[in-house]
Amino acid sequence: MKSIKNLKIGFIGYGRVARVFVFFLKKKGFQIKAISDKKMKNFDNIKVAKNCDLIFVATPDKEIKKVYLEIENYLKPNTYLGHFSGSLPGDILNWQKKKKNIHLFSLHPILTFGDFKKAIKYLPKTYFALEGTKKGKELAKNIVKEISNKYFYLNKKDKPLYHLMCTTTNFLFPLFYLTFQIAKKLKISKKTLYPLVKATIENIFEKEIKKIITGPARRKEKSIINLHKKVLKKYFPNYFKMYDILTKTIMEIVKNR
Repeated sequence: MKSIKNLKIGFIGYGRVARVFVFFLKKKGFQIKAISDKKMKNFDNIKVAKNCDLIFVATPDKEIKKVYLEIENYLKPNTYLGHFSGSLPGDILNWQKKKKNIHLFSLHPILTFGDFKKAIKYLPKTYFALEGTKKGKELAKNIVKEISNKYFYLNKKDKPLYHLMCTTTNFLFPLFYLTFQIAKKLKISKKTLYPLVKATIENIFEKEIKKIITGPARRKEKSIINLHKKVLKKYFPNYFKMYDILTKTIMEIVKNR
């Protein structure tokens, strides 16, 4: 394989993840030769396939297979073809049985890309999950080494479980949405909660969860829990079931503490 910085790189899809990666790759001296996106005037996936040595498909997961089928017959021999999906394998079309000269990989950063500036800030500290063919994984590893040098390999069969692990962090959003709605109801700035939240997150990653849980569920204070349920029913009834499930989960976690 020639030097990765001499490879002609193309992106199909130019959303949040692609923008961050293009920024970093350009900064590191990589050659970004083509970008194709439905929202761009120069939208041409076939052109990317014909002219690039390394192609990142950065579309939503549901469109990746469609893109692969579209560009399949236009790829050059020994092209490196990968995507950023956490749930799909690199070889989603089982190409290795018929196309030995296309090197496939998936490269998934364990990071949220909701904010460009924060993604730029945290990507160098981010771990990457790599999966694919032998040469595909080698290429992905070398790319990651230029960004964060933090990576591990996944088996193809484990990708759905791995993706579930990553996406469970999304459950924080409805929890904090409720928290901020209550603060708003009380006319309290959500900034007042930041020290509490930050200390909680730090404790979660530094200590065993069942040893650091606090609150009425841990202490089995049924009168307080019932009081919470009463005000939830009054002000935020849609969250009653969630509160009940999470309270019981906390009790289960600390039961054998």
